[in-house]
Amino acid sequence: MRLASRHLAGLAAAAFITGMAGEAGAVALSQRYDPIPAGLSHDQCKERGTQAMVASGLKSLGQGRDAVFGETDGGEYIVSVFCLTQQGVIVISAAGPSSDRTVPIADGVADQWNGRAGGARPAPVARPAPPARAPAPAPSGGKDPAGRMSAPGGK
Repeated sequence: MRLASRHLAGLAAAAFITGMAGEAGAVALSQRYDPIPAGLSHDQCKERGTQAMVASGLKSLGQGRDAVFGETDGGEYIVSVFCLTQQGVIVISAAGPSSDRTVPIADGVADQWNGRAGGARPAPVARPAPPARAPAPAPSGGKDPAGRMSAPGGK
């Protein structure tokens, strides 16, 4: 991500928080970064961001040049989706009185953005089982793992 874009996103988040701090006192902020699918235009990104917010239960508050904004019912929590199209990433920010709610709000928007409706998380990646080990050879004159007697030397 270019420094200028990071700087702009940081300034926007700071302005976002400062605007809320005067109204609500302490403010919690949660942010997520998610990829923008290849070929999605800047306007399509903003439209998809708006759709993700609305689908996650937020009210749309409109858009700026690089971002769309929304709020929870009653306006206690505010959300933004910044489209950093040239960098291939969106920045989802949720701000409000408690991180107990900002985290799930941001995650809910991200779930909708990524096509995981209902807040479902993707299934964990299945790791292959380690290869089966060959049974250890029975000691000379002992029993093998199946309980059979083996000759000295394992023959």
